[in-house]
Amino acid sequence: MLLKRREEDHGAFGFGSLPGWYETELGRAFSSATEPLLVDLVEARPGERWLDAGAGTGRLARLLAARGAEVVAAEHDPLLLALAAAREPTFTTVEADIGDLPFEDASFDGATCVTVLEFVADPAAALVELARVLSDDAPLVVGAMQHRSLWGVGHRLRGWRSGSGPGYAHGAFARPEEIDRLLTEAGLALEGDWRGAIWWPPLGGPVGHLRRPIDAAGARLAPGRAAFMARRARRSARATLG
Repeated sequence: MLLKRREEDHGAFGFGSLPGWYETELGRAFSSATEPLLVDLVEARPGERWLDAGAGTGRLARLLAARGAEVVAAEHDPLLLALAAAREPTFTTVEADIGDLPFEDASFDGATCVTVLEFVADPAAALVELARVLSDDAPLVVGAMQHRSLWGVGHRLRGWRSGSGPGYAHGAFARPEEIDRLLTEAGLALEGDWRGAIWWPPLGGPVGHLRRPIDAAGARLAPGRAAFMARRARRSARATLG
């Protein structure tokens, strides 16, 4: 089950500290490990219109814009959205809920939704909305933190120890097979397999020197245990959706 993202959960999940976290040694290592995977999955081309749903501080939107796409970064948190707009004026920012997107049907050539579904109240409705705004055969790249990983275990333990509430304690990390089901039900055809990054634990210090060999061993021995998983799906033709 994917966790709800309610207004009262904001502090528990720590979204307010998100921008600063990406500037830490651990946050930079996370970005370095996950961004190449996402860039490889994204098919954005110059002149195409792409949506980054749940854009946060706009890290992925900047990667899309660098490929020449016309990017709309949609985010429900006004503080994160303001930061995204200040850092990168080349894309459009829109304050919006992923479950009720203010865009016309079939108005995007592609979309990304990365580390978002784990935190929304109704991930099924969110994917239906994303399918609605995509043109036929347009790709959607989904990325999620995975519960069967060291990061998933640490996430749950930290929530329990901090007393930050049952939402964080029970974990927001995703089950890829559940996302697959929701993608299919939303009219999105799965393309290829889930791809993973990060097998090392969410620790800094001496662990930093071991990340590369840990990842190499993890990818070979336990590909389904990566902390971050991403895949591509494609919008089916509307005639098949009834």
